[in-house]
Amino acid sequence: MKFWYKFKSVEGDSVQAGIILTKGNGTSVATDLGFSYKIIATSTSVWTLAEMPLHYVQPYAPDSIFIRFRVGNFTPAAGNKFWIDDISMEYTTAVEEPGGNGPVRLYPNPVRSAFTVELDKEQFSVRVFNAAGQLVYDKAANNGSSYIDCKSWAPGMYTAMVAKGENLYREVPPEQLRRQ
Repeated sequence: MKFWYKFKSVEGDSVQAGIILTKGNGTSVATDLGFSYKIIATSTSVWTLAEMPLHYVQPYAPDSIFIRFRVGNFTPAAGNKFWIDDISMEYTTAVEEPGGNGPVRLYPNPVRSAFTVELDKEQFSVRVFNAAGQLVYDKAANNGSSYIDCKSWAPGMYTAMVAKGENLYREVPPEQLRRQ
């Protein structure tokens, strides 16, 4: 999530920004799928860009997104002022391809140090290319899941291709697999 803000703090108060992605299960209970939190502790009188990368904990598409801004600590002082503008958010969802044996899931995205590719209990291969088109990863997964360590990769955009035999199930466009 990204947003622009200005903040006037009184007595050292801060702003707590949070986002939670959830999916309901038909009852009042929801499963948390992803989250992000940010604390803004410094006053600024100019519009400032804040970025909050999402951290995925489950590989499913959310049906609800909760965004919360809280100004002040446990007992905030009177007079704090917080302005927000232009909130935007991007997130990745699982996609089921027609004629496939199930969805290919790639998470988390954006990526910091590692990500997982899953294809419902199938044997498949994963190839990842950097923005220059160079192959940076090429391995098979035998148990329906592949955990890919990308700590040594440079930050940037990557293309992931998942195939079962000669059949390409999903190509994740470069803007969808981002190493931070």
